Amino acid sequence: MAGRFRGQRRQISNGTSENHEANSSPSVSNYNPIAMINKEINGEDCRQLLMKVDTMREILRLEKISLPEIVVVGDQSVGKSSILEAISGIELPRAQNICTRCPLELRMKSAPPDSADYATIRCEGIDEARLNDLSEIPLRVMECTNHLTGNLVNISSKPIFLTVYKRDIHDDLTLVDLPGITRTQMEGQSPTIYQDIVGLIEGCVQHESAVVLHVIPSSVDFSTSESIKICQKYDPRYERQIIAVSKIDKHDKGIAEKLQGIGSGSLCLPLGCVAVLNRKQEEIDAGVSFEEMRRREADFFRTNPAFTDVPQEYLGSQELIKKLVLIQQDRIRCTLPLVIEKVKEKIQTMREELKQIPSVILTETDTRIAFNEILRNYRRAVEQRVQGDYEIKSEKTGEKFNQHAREKWDDRIAYHLKMIGKCTSEEIQKILSKFTSERQKPQVLQSIEENYGGGLPNFPSSNIIQQLYQPYHKQLEKPCKNLVLWVEEYMTACLAYILKTVLPAEATYTLPLSRELNNITKGIIQHSKEKCMESVHQMLEMEEKVFTVNPYYLAIFKKLKPNETAVNGIATASDNMGSSDALIGLQAYCSIVHARIVDHLSQLCDYWFIRNGVLVLDGRLNTALSPADLLKFVVLFIIANGQSSSFVTVENGGLTLNNQDYMYIGTNFWYGANLASQGPGGNRPRLLRELDRLHSLGVDNLRLQAGSEGPNTEPWRIVPSMQPEPGSYDEAVLDGLDFLLYEMNKRQMRAVMCLNNFWHWSGGFGQYVVWAGGANSIPYPGDYDAYELFSARFYELPRAVELFNNHIQFIVKRTNKYNNISYTEDPTIMSWELANEPRRLNLTWVNHTACLLRQLAPKQLITTGVEGSISSKNFSNDHASQCIDYATFHLWVQNWGIYDPHNASVTLPLALEFAKKYIDDHAAYKDKPIVLEEFGISRDNDNHSSTASITVRDKYYEAVFQFAYNHHIPVNFWAYGGEGRPRVPRANWTRGDDFIGDPPHEPQGWYSVYDTDNSTLEIIRHFASMTITKSSANTLVFSIFLHFFIFTIFI
Repeated sequence: MAGRFRGQRRQISNGTSENHEANSSPSVSNYNPIAMINKEINGEDCRQLLMKVDTMREILRLEKISLPEIVVVGDQSVGKSSILEAISGIELPRAQNICTRCPLELRMKSAPPDSADYATIRCEGIDEARLNDLSEIPLRVMECTNHLTGNLVNISSKPIFLTVYKRDIHDDLTLVDLPGITRTQMEGQSPTIYQDIVGLIEGCVQHESAVVLHVIPSSVDFSTSESIKICQKYDPRYERQIIAVSKIDKHDKGIAEKLQGIGSGSLCLPLGCVAVLNRKQEEIDAGVSFEEMRRREADFFRTNPAFTDVPQEYLGSQELIKKLVLIQQDRIRCTLPLVIEKVKEKIQTMREELKQIPSVILTETDTRIAFNEILRNYRRAVEQRVQGDYEIKSEKTGEKFNQHAREKWDDRIAYHLKMIGKCTSEEIQKILSKFTSERQKPQVLQSIEENYGGGLPNFPSSNIIQQLYQPYHKQLEKPCKNLVLWVEEYMTACLAYILKTVLPAEATYTLPLSRELNNITKGIIQHSKEKCMESVHQMLEMEEKVFTVNPYYLAIFKKLKPNETAVNGIATASDNMGSSDALIGLQAYCSIVHARIVDHLSQLCDYWFIRNGVLVLDGRLNTALSPADLLKFVVLFIIANGQSSSFVTVENGGLTLNNQDYMYIGTNFWYGANLASQGPGGNRPRLLRELDRLHSLGVDNLRLQAGSEGPNTEPWRIVPSMQPEPGSYDEAVLDGLDFLLYEMNKRQMRAVMCLNNFWHWSGGFGQYVVWAGGANSIPYPGDYDAYELFSARFYELPRAVELFNNHIQFIVKRTNKYNNISYTEDPTIMSWELANEPRRLNLTWVNHTACLLRQLAPKQLITTGVEGSISSKNFSNDHASQCIDYATFHLWVQNWGIYDPHNASVTLPLALEFAKKYIDDHAAYKDKPIVLEEFGISRDNDNHSSTASITVRDKYYEAVFQFAYNHHIPVNFWAYGGEGRPRVPRANWTRGDDFIGDPPHEPQGWYSVYDTDNSTLEIIRHFASMTITKSSANTLVFSIFLHFFIFTIFI
């Protein structure tokens, strides 16, 4: 394509020189196509086509469909702005450093001769404005730039659209100017500024429809230009690249050959090179017009001996314009048909997606029809899995079944019940065969001899068999009941998964409806478990008595009994023959018992969990919700789903969401990004299960760690860290943070993003001190007072603060790769927190950091993360900055020595009294809203095992929730451990262990709330449900009424 264009350009050039002759004679032999081509290029049809392409480019920008465009790239300060000014005839912003910080789509349009010149400009967040005075353009471009980049020196991928209408523009042309490439980081710039700019350039130039206009100074080797190197991997034959040679007045020797692709430092491009004379600063200061500059440019090339033998097509801004216009038209003609096909494919895809969207539900009848269809699909899916009618997964073939590996469970119900039955059978077999082991067999025989009690030597008493059997029988209870508990847990998880597959994924009510139905299902399965447990208990009671009429007993006995020794044809009995017979009889009987119990267990599980459980679920669910309840339920959550797109704000001294009080029960989920990672330590299936559990509890506010620093070899900290070195990030952890926020958004959850940490367990302040040269290593705390002094050095080290500010800009300005939403535009993020428990606060640092965040994220809240009066000199002053939106405090009765778990009867009342006063005191702070974002207490007797009792904790949780609720204070409890478990309770966390609620430096199992802590979870669920205020409920009812009223009017 490029070779064809180059030949066409020569025709036009030759035609121009013969134009007068061609016009003087109409003969075919003198025909010159230049007049026709110029007329075609400048015709109204082509102008309209370009206008439509520009509009389509804007519309399809987020649809990953690239349209023809000419992209202007080059290093910083190579004269890009001068080249664009020469092409457009308008002034653009200039600066010593990086000036263009976001794409500028410059559309040049020809204006009618009788109209005045004008321009229009707009960008996301700024409405289109008409500029009748073109000298306003630089100022307006900078206003849009600052709006998109937050008045900082970083870049944005969001474009500015500048359209210029001028009478002296003869050829409509559109160029996209990109930020200049720089490797030097300015103060306040992101440490990844170079990678950000290169990524932006690559995103534009990789498409076949794009043509790249490189701006390269005449004194530079074209082949070594940074922009050429970037584009080479996407266009290795240089078919889509053209060079505008800037600063031509500073050319080196051999420039004539260089422009024509000959000799050292040149590059032979099919689209060629064009040299342009830039306006110098003194000419700008003197007000030299663009018309005058074009005349000077023509004189320069005409009078400079270096360009005597260079063809005209290589020289001057006017030649560059002609060439770009031709390239533009050629590119549109060549690529637009393919673009149209892609658009058609996209439309077809969207049509298919639309078909999958469920029908609108407006009446009780609609609701019942839709719900019955869901239940039919649910029953069909369950029946198939119970009957073993499911797809054989090749990756599962040969994989050993592990009943404890929950993450490997799937929906093959028949398979899992069979395998857990086999596992239980093996456990029972081990118990019932212990007495035949080499170690225990002599003891059993001795016991038989000692308890013989008389009688014939080979006919022991039946009481002996009964007595021998009893100890082993008692051990059968544990595996039998464990089987029932396992089936309950598996069926609950499996049915929740199956329900998720049959609910329409796109429906706004899917998550809340699944939550309601799962609660009902969980109750049914729990009832099945209770009935099954009763039956198992009865079975074990019956099996206490040694009894059988099974004819196989004698067969097994004879098989196990060794051949008797014969003397003279007469069978003889050894001295212990009676004892051996008793042992063999017990062994034969245990074989019968083993088979009997295993079969009976399987039958009980099938009867209670399958026939009276999952296979009747659809009927139970059908009667659990009336049509009116279903309609109300669906509509309520359709409205609530619309509220998920709103930001949490501060109104009338409180947190609000959609003009209603935002009161919540949340949790600390600091490990969320690492758990969501696809790298080391990540477990996305578990993450999704944890989010679903939290959402079902009503826990929809999660405090996350949005920064962890330092090498992964350091002790007592989160690994892998998000930022192992200054400005260098672990992409897997960042991807995990994206995925976590994406999934939270689906569940209408809100996040508090904690950006730093006063303590060492995530790197935090101490790591920044080391990076800034304030110390060679971190003095990990033994003496916490000494560590406080070390960590507080962070505030006084400018380099440490600068590195942290770089991290803030990097994270806050990130765009989520899963939904393409900028973090600053994502209502999932409720707030940005300066740090976790920053002590010895520097209030200047608080204000500067908070206001930096305010610039970057004006729609989201900002808070400090301080503990409260326990470590604060002046709690009110800590939150006095106008850029801080709400206050925080933490409550730790055990850490602060008020509660002693080994003397709970005495110290728990003291702890409750302290907690109430501490909350009351902080509730007296009325300047801003306040949140209790940490509190916790250990399990009974400070036992860190996940099975230890939690009586004290339940009392404490209930009291603290009530104290906070009385003052309308939101709460995040510390912390949710979910289905994670410590490798060794009380040990410190090491790489490869489950992430739970306890940070790596603390004893594992200390404060974690697990998914099996049912009594604590019920308390959490209760208080979470209480946070829905009466006024909020009334508002929802009014919203429903209003929606139906509007619907009725339009019908």
